Amino acid sequence: GSRTARRLCSRLFTFGVCCLVRLILYPFKRDIITLHLMSAEDVDSSDLLDESIFGQLEELQDESQPDFVEEVITLYLETSAEKLVEMDQLLEKKDLDELAKSAHSLKGSSANIGAIKVVKLCADLKTLCESEDYPGCKQCLVDTNKQFELVKEHLEDRMKKAKEGQ
Repeated sequence: GSRTARRLCSRLFTFGVCCLVRLILYPFKRDIITLHLMSAEDVDSSDLLDESIFGQLEELQDESQPDFVEEVITLYLETSAEKLVEMDQLLEKKDLDELAKSAHSLKGSSANIGAIKVVKLCADLKTLCESEDYPGCKQCLVDTNKQFELVKEHLEDRMKKAKEGQ
């Protein structure tokens, strides 16, 4: 009910703050700098999730909310899929300003779950939108959709294995 929703929102806020604090307090941490300097193609395709970020999410799960990670993953997958449909529509309309905003939004939610290549592609897409590079935006959005599908398969498989292990 609403109590569970409030608890989930509280934990998501805490998780988001933890990620923000990590980025503020450790701006020179090698892996963070490397993530920002790499192009999307440089990220190994096997690196679908940053396990340290995903681990922080798992640490927030406890006995009072045993399905917390599954709920967060489900929420991410549902909202991101909807966001990508919206982004495809914005590209068709050639509304690059709104597409940049949507890319920024997807980048944030993907960072919270640790989907590092989706984060990088969204950052690239936002930059392409701001430079009004329509063909570049089109290709980058195709790549973002493909990468999201890989992340989705990985997360769904991970949830399935977690349920089997219970």
